[in-house]
Amino acid sequence: MRGLVKNMVSMAEQLDDYLAKIKRLVPNRAERTIITKAGADVLQKKLADETKRLHYSNRIATGNDPHLADSVLVSSKNVDGDVDGTATVGWVKKKAVIARWLNDGTVYIVGDHFVEKTREKLFSIFDFDPII
Repeated sequence: MRGLVKNMVSMAEQLDDYLAKIKRLVPNRAERTIITKAGADVLQKKLADETKRLHYSNRIATGNDPHLADSVLVSSKNVDGDVDGTATVGWVKKKAVIARWLNDGTVYIVGDHFVEKTREKLFSIFDFDPII
């Protein structure tokens, strides 16, 4: 019976050691934040470039109403506003509506899907297969 208890203890110790090794492989929240923020910065730059290339109009931009291409933002929070290691890229509410019209189209506007195409280009550059 003692041998069984001793084996159980050693099994528990082995599992604890295994768990500690696995935890070292998985990035913590701070590391995930740094990693996803770097990726979000790249996506933000590419989205701004594509928006400027495809949808930039020559107009006098005022500080109160910047162009859509100049309004792409990066946040180190998720869509609910929680800090969990994710990052989001997008536009402020007023500009997001315009971006959606241009991307998806309306009855009067043919959508060009520039957001999806930009994401796909980035995924192909980095040889990344997204899980969406």
